[in-house]
Amino acid sequence: KILVYNLLTNAMNFTNKGIIEVSGKMEGEVFIIKVKDEGIGMTQEQIANIMADHFIVSSANLDNKKGNGLGYLIIKDLLKMIDGTILIESEKNKGTTVSVKISIFN
Repeated sequence: KILVYNLLTNAMNFTNKGIIEVSGKMEGEVFIIKVKDEGIGMTQEQIANIMADHFIVSSANLDNKKGNGLGYLIIKDLLKMIDGTILIESEKNKGTTVSVKISIFN
């Protein structure tokens, strides 16, 4: 619940107009949750910062949007506990797709 809540909160906070699409599917023994939005998107540098092992939560936000990255930090910590993975695909001003993979037999 916490993982999905944070994925959706991120999408809603950074999408002023457009669609937020949530999907889930099984691929073998892996469940994939995907949240795709038409929001402000992220640069490759922002994605790299989120994915870094030494991820720094900052109150500074270049896009003047609410959020400081804490949602992604929580998601990453939860995924470490359950041996899941996250993939972030994004383009500035075109939206973001976040895919989370969780093995159901772990």
